[in-house]
Amino acid sequence: MALLPGFALAQAEDSLKVMVVDTQRIYRETAALKQLEAGLNSRRSTYLDELRAKEKELRVADRGLGRQRSVLSSEEFSQRRGALEQQKFTLQRELQSRKRAIDQRFAKAMERLQDQLSEIVQEIAERRNADLVLAKNAVIVTKPGLEITEEALLELNRWLPRFDVPAEEN
Repeated sequence: MALLPGFALAQAEDSLKVMVVDTQRIYRETAALKQLEAGLNSRRSTYLDELRAKEKELRVADRGLGRQRSVLSSEEFSQRRGALEQQKFTLQRELQSRKRAIDQRFAKAMERLQDQLSEIVQEIAERRNADLVLAKNAVIVTKPGLEITEEALLELNRWLPRFDVPAEEN
């Protein structure tokens, strides 16, 4: 007698305990991540305000240099123009560096959050004697009792109630 692939799976289902977790929902709703994003966005906004002020100073200096063109030697004008261009370049590099630093801090925090969530899901699976935990985005239909998203979210908020926005590394 030949066994159909679905037949073996149907027999295994009787003994296999499966749970489902919606990690994307957890990441959207966790208190710590919301707090971290708010802190990083605030810091990003402060940086942008500082950089806009520096850009404005450079534009004013550029207009002033343009007005002095007729009274400066071509060599002096070129030197000052070069110095302004260097300042603009430095400002762009600073903006990119700060953005990269914020992105790196966020990535480190997400890694910590994922590790914490993984531990929580493992503990829930052990408590419930589950054999398999699937991500909800990999599941089409499930029974309501198999989903542990709410429980995992509550535990994550309890275990990791907040993220402190890390200080900028120099």
